[in-house]
Amino acid sequence: MSPIKGGLCPISCISRFRKNGITISFGMRRGIRNFLRATRICLFCYGLLGVFAALETRADDTFVYAVQLSAAVQANPPQILLSWEPDPYGAISYAISRKSAQATSWGPATVVPGGATNYLDTNVVDGSSYEYQVFKAATLGYKGYGYIYAGINAPLIESRGGLSLIVATNSTTSLSNELGRLEADLIGDGWRVTRHDVSSNDTLCRSVAHHQ
Repeated sequence: MSPIKGGLCPISCISRFRKNGITISFGMRRGIRNFLRATRICLFCYGLLGVFAALETRADDTFVYAVQLSAAVQANPPQILLSWEPDPYGAISYAISRKSAQATSWGPATVVPGGATNYLDTNVVDGSSYEYQVFKAATLGYKGYGYIYAGINAPLIESRGGLSLIVATNSTTSLSNELGRLEADLIGDGWRVTRHDVSSNDTLCRSVAHHQ
C-alpha cells in the first residue's frame, strides 16, 4: 500500500490492493457484494412472482379437468373420428372407452400417447350409435374426462316421453329468447315439454300443486 497525502480520506480511498493489475478498494468490494446480494434478492422475488402467477393461471384454467371432444363420422367406409383439444400443460396419455347406449359398463380402453389429439374408430357399423369416454392423465397429476355420443345414420328417436320445465318467474323476461330456444331444442329432440313458471319464493310442493 502507498501512503495517502492530503489529510483525511474515505475508507474506500485509504485501503487498496492490486489484483491482476486492477486496483480495488475495500469500499468497492463492499459495494460489489451489496450489489450482488440485492441482485440475488430481486431474482428470487421475481422467481416467486412467476410461480404465484403460474399457480393463479392454473387455478383459473378449470377447463383442463375436462376433455373437449368433437366427432366426425363417415359412412363409407364406416368410421368415427374423435378429436380433442390438447392440454396446455401436457398429458401423459389418453384412454378411450366405448359402449352402446343400452350398455351399463364401458368396454376395454384403448390408450394413446399424451401428444395425441384424435382417435379413429373403424370398428363401427352404419346405422348404429356409440357413447365414448376419453380419460386424460395429465402431466401435472390431475385427471380429465370427456364424453360424446356419435353415430352413423342412426335412427331418430321420435318420442322420448314427457318433461317438466320449471322456470323462475324473475327470469322469464330477461331470458325469454334463451328459454324459447331451450324448449324448441327439447321438442326437436323428441321430448313433450310442459313448462311451469313459478316464483322463486315458492316451495317445490306448493309450485307443483299450483300447476296441476
